[in-house]
Amino acid sequence: MFFFRIFSFPDLSKVHEFTTHEKEVDDIDFSPDSSKAASISKDRRALVWDIKKGKKHAELGWEPPSNIKYMFKRIKFGCVEGDIKKYKVYTISNPVGNSKAPAILHKWNSQSYTVENQVKSPGLTLSALAVSDNGNFVATGSMSEGIVEIFAAFNLSLLKRVKNAHTTFITGLEFLPTGEESAPARGFTDASVVSISVDHQVCVHHVPRLATIPSTWALFFIVLVLVCTFIFCSFIGL
Repeated sequence: MFFFRIFSFPDLSKVHEFTTHEKEVDDIDFSPDSSKAASISKDRRALVWDIKKGKKHAELGWEPPSNIKYMFKRIKFGCVEGDIKKYKVYTISNPVGNSKAPAILHKWNSQSYTVENQVKSPGLTLSALAVSDNGNFVATGSMSEGIVEIFAAFNLSLLKRVKNAHTTFITGLEFLPTGEESAPARGFTDASVVSISVDHQVCVHHVPRLATIPSTWALFFIVLVLVCTFIFCSFIGL
């Protein structure tokens, strides 16, 4: 039996000890409000724990395509619109014994713990997962291809794909803080994620700010459209 222990900080006294997993635990994470914890294991189970009650809160489950077996690799919580009381759960899973099946990034509803959205990655084996502190971005790293992908958390649309970010598998990902005080470290981009690998390299990948126009120009275009519409309606006798 394998243990998942929770300790208080800073005194490091043991609060809970769970023994549900039958194989070693691969990843753990805390919800933004610290009310829940999650664990995944090589027993192919992903569990969410209620820290206050000290018991299992939910178990993540989904129906893989064509009865292919999958194993959870990483699990992370991510807040919604910067609100720590609202959050989603993200996992990456790899197929077991089937090299042709795609790895999958899942986004889970934190109320029903059902799948809200997913992204399939054919030909990849995923090894790392990160969520930005404001909950707006999700990043994954691959195992043998050294690929980093960054997604918009809202709909999991792909924002950036970095091929050959590393020469071998990515062991860790972490977003830089998204606050204004850390903007110079991010190069004044919307987000930056740091990737590390056993190739002894540390890389930083930026998500550029979306292009915007000044409010005065936006107002000018609105007025122009209204004037053109009025002239057109007068011309056709409306």
